[in-house]
Amino acid sequence: MMKAIADLLATPWRLVAATAVVLVPGGLVIWRSHTEATKPVRDQVTVVSAPLKEAGHRLAPNDALSDALSDAATMPPPGLLDTDGANQLVTRYLPELREVHSECDAEVCAISAEPSAAGQPLDDQAFSQLVRDDMPAILARAGHGLLEPIQIEELGPDQYRLRFRIPRQAH
Repeated sequence: MMKAIADLLATPWRLVAATAVVLVPGGLVIWRSHTEATKPVRDQVTVVSAPLKEAGHRLAPNDALSDALSDAATMPPPGLLDTDGANQLVTRYLPELREVHSECDAEVCAISAEPSAAGQPLDDQAFSQLVRDDMPAILARAGHGLLEPIQIEELGPDQYRLRFRIPRQAH
């Protein structure tokens, strides 16, 4: 066995080929893990306690959402959020959320809320768009982007609680 390895490594071209066989797969693994780690937060949704049905297509933004997006884009950057400020930010710019509760520490506000449309649960398509697209976009435009993926907890049939964290200081 040792003689076969010595014979393989005896010529420079064989040495280069053996090195490539070892290094190329390792480089691919490193490159793949780097591309996975650099995905935007909005592409990552963590389901805590129930599988979600994926929506087949996206809803066109409704007037309330369009207004919230334009308000958030022109909103002056707020100062340091406190618990009431975080509740007001979410209530004002994400009208699809109710039962908003937040807790803030020195740097982060942890917020939980239930999605609904006029007191009724959102359909799967509207829920998916809210979590994947609308919430991250509106919060980012308001200067308080998500610090981690949104967590979804199932409370009952068609009833969910969203948990997410935003920085207290706008950027």
